[in-house]
Amino acid sequence: MPNLRISALFRGSPKKSSKQTPTAGTAAGNANTDFFSPVSPSAARYPAAEGLPKKGAAARYSVSSPTRSQPRGAWESKDATKEAPHRDSNNRRHRLRKPQVPLAWASSQVERCSRCTKEEMWIAYDVFRNMDKRRRNKIGRIDFVEALKDYPTLEKLKMLKRSQLESRFRESAQDVSLDEFLQLLWPSATDEDIAKMLRWAQLREAQAVLRDDSFRGETSELRRVFDLLDENGDTMLSVNELQRAQIFTQKEIATLMFQDRPDATIDTKLSFADFCFYAQHHLKAMYVTADMQKVMAQEQEKNQNDELERSFRNMFAR
Repeated sequence: MPNLRISALFRGSPKKSSKQTPTAGTAAGNANTDFFSPVSPSAARYPAAEGLPKKGAAARYSVSSPTRSQPRGAWESKDATKEAPHRDSNNRRHRLRKPQVPLAWASSQVERCSRCTKEEMWIAYDVFRNMDKRRRNKIGRIDFVEALKDYPTLEKLKMLKRSQLESRFRESAQDVSLDEFLQLLWPSATDEDIAKMLRWAQLREAQAVLRDDSFRGETSELRRVFDLLDENGDTMLSVNELQRAQIFTQKEIATLMFQDRPDATIDTKLSFADFCFYAQHHLKAMYVTADMQKVMAQEQEKNQNDELERSFRNMFAR
């Protein structure tokens, strides 16, 4: 009787093993595994999936973990292997292709002369203005020495090395004007190029007035900005001049100034009164710093208190 039970147990074991999940032995090409097959119970419950990359510690310490043939660059996509099959992943030109950088100002084509672009000239003008601390539109030897004590920037060092101002002040103690500074940077610039650069300097100076920490948005400051933007001196400002200075974007100009002017074009002229009416509130909101707003609020409160005290005195004096 015991022998029958043992034999029945062994007869049922192959059927149970055939219903189990295929083990590692079957993945290797073996035939049906029986109860005595040399496969661990853990391997039978969790079969090894060949061809799949291991994760975690197993990937770090496994010899068979997949390795990358080429290091991935900072601009290369992580899913580079999922790209179209017609692209060769080993193509060096494709791997080293950097993404396009969006332009900071998308108004129209870039302004330039025969020597430089407007943005390059603005970098040079910023260095010149930083050294011109007395706002004389000139750089003296004292200004140059004091500017060397400031924290140097990369652009400042490039411009000083390129212009050779140190050698210029060794030869002569005369002040260096903006025209001469531009000639030192671009010796082959023509008179037309210098005239265009000086115009660009006026546009940059208008930006500097707005970005100054002491800007309050008063009428006198707006008048200075208006005069700097007025190219031909006709006391009228065109939309094109506003766009060239990059103070307003095309969307801001359309929103602020031409909501009630459906027939306005890029050549539409604005007087100083129109400029103050449309732009003063926006410029205050954009360029007046938080510290200056606190100072202005304190001054306004003090003026109100002084006015109230003055009215009381006049009342009792009667």
